[in-house]
Amino acid sequence: MRFGHYFSYCVIDEAHCVSEWGHDFRTSYLRLGDNLRKYCLSSSGESAPFFALTATASYDVLSDIQRELGIPDETAIVRLESLNRPEIQFKIINTFADIIADRGLSWNNRKALGEVKQTQLINELKNIPFYYEAFSNDENLIQEAKQLFFKTTDHEKDIRLPNFNKALFFDKTETESNAGLVFCPHRQGYFGVLNSLTSPGIAPKISHLAKKINVGTFLGSAVNNIIK
Repeated sequence: MRFGHYFSYCVIDEAHCVSEWGHDFRTSYLRLGDNLRKYCLSSSGESAPFFALTATASYDVLSDIQRELGIPDETAIVRLESLNRPEIQFKIINTFADIIADRGLSWNNRKALGEVKQTQLINELKNIPFYYEAFSNDENLIQEAKQLFFKTTDHEKDIRLPNFNKALFFDKTETESNAGLVFCPHRQGYFGVLNSLTSPGIAPKISHLAKKINVGTFLGSAVNNIIK
């Protein structure tokens, strides 16, 4: 009970963070199971049942989640029959740079790798409308996705963007502007959030896109956060 209220159940969303972050810098995550059982009580005085939800956990991470949250019963894991997501398309792009052998990630090597990756990023941004056009024209994928999403509802609903026009894909509209996320491994530098699209060698290459899209940045701290 907390302030005269009881809990029916507790839900831990993105539960893989218990495994991925708990051991590194969010050690309090490792106490979630203990704290839920101690403070989130049902009307009977027992600890409320809780659900740990994740869509990205491997079998090893699931085992880790069970151990850290104190869920010993193997039958507690409920998985989808299929993790196939036909509406999600993956591409792995190889990039190559002229680096100095035996220098590891020296400044010159980081600069060379960073600029090549940044240039590739610009190219991929330019090509998104063409990639999407190819996806939306693949009737087999579209039908497969519709069957997965609308098993009990409207099978005729179309998952494709309405009024798609690749020539206008980056144009800003009031209700149908497209958006996306680019994840970076660092705060600054050639692999960083703040500098990836503003370095001297890259900024001119994105100028034509910059006129059409808003590029904002967000960091995992309160310092220098910019959201546009």
